[in-house]
Amino acid sequence: MSRSAFAVRFKHLVGETPLEYLTNWRMQKATALLQKGDKKLYEVAKAVGYDSDASFSKAFKRVFGVAPREYRLNATGHL
Repeated sequence: MSRSAFAVRFKHLVGETPLEYLTNWRMQKATALLQKGDKKLYEVAKAVGYDSDASFSKAFKRVFGVAPREYRLNATGHL
C-alpha cells in the first residue's frame, strides 16, 4: 500500500490524518506530563518525541493556543 493510499484509508477510519493523530496523541501525553509538573520543559518535549523544546513549544501553542509554560502554570499554579 502506498503512503497516500494509507493516509486516505487512515483518515477514513480514524477521522484524522496520521500526522494529525500523532500530534494529538503527543499533545495528550504532554498535557498529562505538564500537569504532573515534575519534569522540565525539555524533558517533556523529549518524552513526547520532539528533538527540541522550541519545536515542541511551537506545536503545543499551535494546538492549544497557549505556550506549554503557561499551560503548566494554569494547571498546577506554579512553573
